[in-house]
Amino acid sequence: MTSDLAARLHQYRHGTTKGFVTRHAVFRLVRYEMLDDMDNAISREKQLKRWHRAWKVNLVESQNPAWNDLAPGLGLAEPLSPRE
Repeated sequence: MTSDLAARLHQYRHGTTKGFVTRHAVFRLVRYEMLDDMDNAISREKQLKRWHRAWKVNLVESQNPAWNDLAPGLGLAEPLSPRE
């Protein structure tokens, strides 16, 4: 959950954050949700964290079956190189 998606993507892609993203080399934005307020966003994040991995995969694939990086289409980041 973030109020600044562009800044969060920059942090992830440049390794300035610790945790899951750094450990697993996550660089692509494959899905996002825009919610009305922080309370709803926090609730949604907590809900998704309780989901099984298969449910999360199905959620991504229902909207982005090829797992394409969505960030460039939003004007938030340069496309990743083919090796990433």
